[in-house]
Amino acid sequence: YLLIYYIFFSFVFSNDILSQIDSLNNRLAGADTYYEKCKIYLKIGELYHDLSNFDLALENYKKVLLYENRLISDPEQQKFLYATYNSIAQVYEEWGDNDKASIYYNRCYDYCNEENNLLTWPCTSIILSSSFLRAYPLSNEYLSIHYSEVISNLDKLIKSANENKDYADLSGALLIKSHILLENSHIDTTLEYDEIIKQIEQAVEICENMKFTDD
Repeated sequence: YLLIYYIFFSFVFSNDILSQIDSLNNRLAGADTYYEKCKIYLKIGELYHDLSNFDLALENYKKVLLYENRLISDPEQQKFLYATYNSIAQVYEEWGDNDKASIYYNRCYDYCNEENNLLTWPCTSIILSSSFLRAYPLSNEYLSIHYSEVISNLDKLIKSANENKDYADLSGALLIKSHILLENSHIDTTLEYDEIIKQIEQAVEICENMKFTDD
């Protein structure tokens, strides 16, 4: 029965997403501004991403980059450009091409480290999605050059999410930070395991309270 349910759910889920994609493609014909087109291309890419169709996801993300110069020159619309960079990075990371993923993540970080950007969308998502790759130890012997920056930004996100009671970001940031610290614990000898365990327990408790975990 579980298998039948899974097949049925996957079929319905896929068909629903494909219907959304068809609707968005129809909207493209009536899109009057480059901004509207970028929003539609980004959303279509995200939907294909959800279907794990990374080729078509990347194809639509790159259509946003056709308007890269306009987006970069408009402070109000830059967010969509960096959300797109982040999504492109995630596609390359899915394919195991960490060099290309890092190029796009680094572009995102340059933007997010500007004043007042770090704790706003899409930078909160960028921090969560890029941190592990950026802070992964080099050759298993040396800390990444981004290690300190990543931990610092995660700490800022944890503090902000805690203050704003954004429990989804808080639990995600706590788990990602804990994972990164454990991956680097054989290099960074200043780490305290008790503190890492406390962070993991806090994240698990938040997830349980939000019913993220199974009963």
